Amino acid sequence: RELLVATPSVRRFLLNRSVKFAALMCDGIPDVMRNEEVIFELDYSQAPGDAGTDAAAIARVACSRLVQEAYKRGSGDNLTVILVQFQWASGADADAKDNGKRANEGAATAAKKART
Repeated sequence: RELLVATPSVRRFLLNRSVKFAALMCDGIPDVMRNEEVIFELDYSQAPGDAGTDAAAIARVACSRLVQEAYKRGSGDNLTVILVQFQWASGADADAKDNGKRANEGAATAAKKART
């Protein structure tokens, strides 16, 4: 008989520009905080006063605040969080990159046809 069976839960999400970040955390945090409270603590737009404009420093401050809050609320479990911040290209930048990609693909196709 197996002592431990690891069956992952897999979900896919379509993200859009309104998504600022995603967080992976141990169960010690959601044991003592609701999702809305976690989002509030991790909203890294609050942190620049403490961390300047360095994205890594802002993320560290946000994660530290979350872990400290969960600890204050009495969590006795592991308190670990990983924060992934999304930086979306502006509409013009995304269009330019897409147009450049299409131009490169078109040039590659034309070069391939010319060789055959």
